[in-house]
Amino acid sequence: MEVNHNKDQSKSPHTFFIEKNLDLCSFLMVSEAVRFIKAQKEADGTVYFYFQPEDIAKKLASDYWSDSALCPPRKLFSAQRSLKDLIFSGGNDG
Repeated sequence: MEVNHNKDQSKSPHTFFIEKNLDLCSFLMVSEAVRFIKAQKEADGTVYFYFQPEDIAKKLASDYWSDSALCPPRKLFSAQRSLKDLIFSGGNDG
């Protein structure tokens, strides 16, 4: 699920791909084409992960959901552990 926190992302140089699905975000962390920016925890406990550039992250997310994405499994699970550590340590940035 992508969350759009910016009103007009098409014109802002600071647009992000924002996602809360841990598995998808772990996959994005493995990609060298996008950069993890930060994690933001909401009042309800939901954590959103921010990636840039937005357009490439969207393409990678599409590949992920269509099962056409490939990545090294050990890197994937290492990235997932890192994101979990970030969530549970209370960390808030990348």
